[in-house]
Amino acid sequence: MRIEGMVINGVVVLDGSPQLLEGQRVIVDLEGNDFGPLPTTETYAEHIASLRQSLADIDAGVKGIPLDEAMEKIAIEFNLPNHFRRN
Repeated sequence: MRIEGMVINGVVVLDGSPQLLEGQRVIVDLEGNDFGPLPTTETYAEHIASLRQSLADIDAGVKGIPLDEAMEKIAIEFNLPNHFRRN
């Protein structure tokens, strides 16, 4: 079954008044926007291992990159508008 609608004030409002069952799973496809590929999924254990490695890197003195440089890379990777990029 396909039900359409739109986001109003941050809430998905479905067309008509479909009867959805409590706990029923749904999938939302965004139309008209290309936010790039979805991030890869990782297991909880992989996520925790990644966080632990990041903390170990910090403890070892590994330096990161400045926030504005990181944001520039993210803006380029996800093709965000220019106002998200450094001047």
